[in-house]
Amino acid sequence: MNIHENDPLELIRQADPAPRDSMPTAMSPLGRSIRARVAEEMLAERQPDHRRLVVRVVIALVVAALATAATWIITRDASDPSGVVCYEEASLQSTGIVVAAAPLDASLCASLWAEGALQNPAVERGAAPQLVACVNAHGVLVVFPASDNSDVCRDLNLARHQSSTSEQLLVDMNSRLNRLFADAPCLELDDAKLKATEIVRATGLEDWTVAVPTSATEERPCASYGIDAGSETVVLVPVPDRR
Repeated sequence: MNIHENDPLELIRQADPAPRDSMPTAMSPLGRSIRARVAEEMLAERQPDHRRLVVRVVIALVVAALATAATWIITRDASDPSGVVCYEEASLQSTGIVVAAAPLDASLCASLWAEGALQNPAVERGAAPQLVACVNAHGVLVVFPASDNSDVCRDLNLARHQSSTSEQLLVDMNSRLNRLFADAPCLELDDAKLKATEIVRATGLEDWTVAVPTSATEERPCASYGIDAGSETVVLVPVPDRR
């Protein structure tokens, strides 16, 4: 299935998951603290050497903390476990193919290159290029071909993918939910909520909940599910019986 920027699924919308307005400013508490330390060091020029050393160490620690914060902002895990988008070029405007994922990993796109489903004039047909995994603002893992000296994620204003325990638990939960609804094609909503809640608890995602915002009808007696990572909710919705 080809996916483009304006696709209603909105899986591959352009977004910057690393908002710059979240960085400390000069007038923020941390910024004022740093300026105060600098002023203190200037006043300490007439003090014994050991005092200047202590001040410089404090400043170095603050700068290191800022560097750590910046790293956290530009790297993140994928919070949407439903799939991976594999792109033909290092561009969000290029053709992308969505594949189901378990686990979330850039290597899932390699077979699409080998089969010729993804093609790029700069890549030998049937060969997989170097692949780089990024994460967009919606938590979707997006994978691009890249040269050795390029920083695709930074160039596209996306976060670099960094897997975490939370991501692995999400993928596990999604896989179990997939099996639940595949094995029982028409679960009633009440039964689906009970079983889905058991899966969420068994996965270890203690903050997650299962919600049923819409009641079933005669036309839509069966349950299906979606994952809202932002609100940490498994959403159950009524769908027609397709058996």
